[in-house]
Amino acid sequence: MNKQIIITLNEDEFCGLIRKTMLEVNQNISPNPVEKSEDDEVFLNPAETVTLLRISKVTLQKWMKANKIPYLRMGRKVYFKKSEVIKTLHKRGNRV
Repeated sequence: MNKQIIITLNEDEFCGLIRKTMLEVNQNISPNPVEKSEDDEVFLNPAETVTLLRISKVTLQKWMKANKIPYLRMGRKVYFKKSEVIKTLHKRGNRV
C-alpha cells in the first residue's frame, strides 16, 4: 500500500520545488563531456533534431539554408552531429 502525503504550498514554494526537481533531473541525465569520446558521437536525423531543438521542420530547413546550423549530407539523407548543433547554439546565445 502506498502512503500519501498531503502538504500545503503557496505558488512560489511549489514553483521552487518544481525548479529544484527539474535541475536535479537535468544534472542526472546530462552527459559528461569528459566521458564522451569521438567514437561515441551521436548523429541525429532531421526529426530527432527538431525534437531536440523544439523547433519546426520549416525552421530547421531555414537554418540549414542560412548556414546557421551545421549538417552533413549523405546522398539524399541529412544528418546533424549532436555535439556540433549544441555547440553552435550555445555560441549564438541560444539554449537547448
